[in-house]
Amino acid sequence: MDTHLINRYRSTHGAEAYADKYNQTWMRRLSNWREHQIVARALAACGRGGRVLNMPSGAGRFGELLKSQGFSVVGCDISLPMLEETGARWPWPLVEGSAFALPFKDRTFDGLFIMRLMHHINDSNERLTLFREAARLTRNWVLITYADYHTPKNLIRETRARWIKDRKPKITLTREQLEREVRSCGLRLERIYTVSPLFTPLALALLRKA
Repeated sequence: MDTHLINRYRSTHGAEAYADKYNQTWMRRLSNWREHQIVARALAACGRGGRVLNMPSGAGRFGELLKSQGFSVVGCDISLPMLEETGARWPWPLVEGSAFALPFKDRTFDGLFIMRLMHHINDSNERLTLFREAARLTRNWVLITYADYHTPKNLIRETRARWIKDRKPKITLTREQLEREVRSCGLRLERIYTVSPLFTPLALALLRKA
């Protein structure tokens, strides 16, 4: 992962900025609303109740949805200031930890909720480590977002990146890549929920323990 990004979120200023990020503009608020819609649909498919790891905790943005499904939530993040932002909103147990070496025993959780992390991971070995950790910890399901290569938004961004030197393409996966990688780590892809293909490459994958 990008060390600059990690250091930004590990700072108090970075955590505070992220906590307010989805309130700043109408586009951000619309994105937040649409993401909540998709997450609600996916969580309904997971069933109610059980113990869930919300990692990274991301200032607890999806706390209300997780609560509404009757989950007992544990928040985990590599950033202490981000955990403080989460703790200010939700009375969850909070644990500092890396997604690549999570400090929990095998099969601790009924499900894992991993939002807006994987599109920051360019190294395939790091992705596989993340999937193995998810498979180790879950008894049932994993919800995880990724950037879908084949969305119109991403194809437009790829085209622009060829012409604009400072424009970096997103870190994306095809469905076939995702399916192959999770299968090799003991998970199976059950369903993909697209968020808004014209406006974002973000998609939400529902994985099950193989």
